[in-house]
Amino acid sequence: MTISQSGAKTFRDIPVERLVLLIRHAESEKNVLNFHGHNQEKDYSLTAEGLDSATRLGRWLSQRIRLETIATSFSLAPTQTGQAIAAAHGIEVEQRKDLRAVYMGTISTLPDAEIIAKHPHLYEELSLYQKGLLHPRNMTIPGMEAFATFANRISEELLTLKQRQHPLAIVAHHSSLTMLLHVMRSPRANVLHRPYQRYQFPNLSCTLVESRSTGGADWEVRETAVAPETLYDAPAGDEQ
Repeated sequence: MTISQSGAKTFRDIPVERLVLLIRHAESEKNVLNFHGHNQEKDYSLTAEGLDSATRLGRWLSQRIRLETIATSFSLAPTQTGQAIAAAHGIEVEQRKDLRAVYMGTISTLPDAEIIAKHPHLYEELSLYQKGLLHPRNMTIPGMEAFATFANRISEELLTLKQRQHPLAIVAHHSSLTMLLHVMRSPRANVLHRPYQRYQFPNLSCTLVESRSTGGADWEVRETAVAPETLYDAPAGDEQ
């Protein structure tokens, strides 16, 4: 797969049959507690504020575009966000097991303060990764999911979802969205070796992508990790 980058666009610049939105979940309890990656022992719901924000986003989107497919992982935060958006469109979410966040091994059940206290060298490594200064394939956190495993499962999910009815929204955790864009940017044979760019995805930010079958690129990113209202020329005073 390859990807090309263009200037700022809106929903209306892309044919609906090729429109893809990548959406980070709304604020979750995990965000408040500063945990990292997929936790195999415990899942975390949206906060009350997060659920309200997701509901408002669903209503906002439904007034501007008709989503046909909304895919999420099985984790609570993406699922609850996707369900809130789906409710406004009168559809159900499609849960995809392999859209889950990367598993961070030893530190997956620890908040930042505890990582700093117990594993300062791992916290330094995590900080470099979060800043985009350390490729995840070079990380040494015990038990962490291998970069190749993570890349391969996200690649397979992307191939499957490309066949779903569009407009398509994929609601996921930060690490999964970053890997989705990494895979989109990479010829399939080069996914494991190309430089890894760490994107910043605020909660409920949207990345606008065009799914293509011709023209040399399978995916064309229009805007990355922006507030959804910037992707639509909403009249002044319109509901946000």
